[in-house]
Amino acid sequence: MYQTKLWQQFLEHEVLPLRNAKIRELPSFYTSNTREIADGIVSLFDVLCKQIKLEQERGELSAYSSMY
Repeated sequence: MYQTKLWQQFLEHEVLPLRNAKIRELPSFYTSNTREIADGIVSLFDVLCKQIKLEQERGELSAYSSMY
């Protein structure tokens, strides 16, 4: 019981305030780093597309395969 109470207090007084502060920082971070975020997404998407193309060429994935 005591450990559960300690855990609850830790969550309420340490974890949740820190999490909430970080969430409040997100819009500012996004605004300040939009270009870098976009570049990262484009780069990752390029890697994904190249991997899909490779799998299609090897016959591991059909040209019109879908997740559904």
